[in-house]
Amino acid sequence: MNTNNLRVEYSADNQVTEIEVNALKVNAGSKAMIITSGSGRIFPYIIKKPAVIYAVDINPAQQFLFLLKLEGIRRLKYSEFLELMGVYKKGNNGNRRKKLYVQLRNYLPNDARGYFDSNPEVIHKGLLYAGSYTGPVKR
Repeated sequence: MNTNNLRVEYSADNQVTEIEVNALKVNAGSKAMIITSGSGRIFPYIIKKPAVIYAVDINPAQQFLFLLKLEGIRRLKYSEFLELMGVYKKGNNGNRRKKLYVQLRNYLPNDARGYFDSNPEVIHKGLLYAGSYTGPVKR
């Protein structure tokens, strides 16, 4: 896949997904389909452990962002994950975030790796601030 013209549009979500999850009665036997967007809507579904979650988005960069966040949750210490997200504002975080990405990159599919390798500014900014719609949000 050519990832040159892709960009993350939304890197955070502001929906209250917990209400949606409860209203839909998502549980271990459920199937769920969610628009990936900034990927924050997916995690409340994951907590309920449905049988299947279909996370879809017309923009592959949104899928790549979700996969990187998921691997960060799985494999980094909590403080490292927050740093990857861009929560901490200290020292040279861009270089630290790059090192954290390098720890995670081999767990990503080739297309996602190619995207982040070709768009290092997404990592450098911090994942919360990488979207073109959410990037202008001040820390």
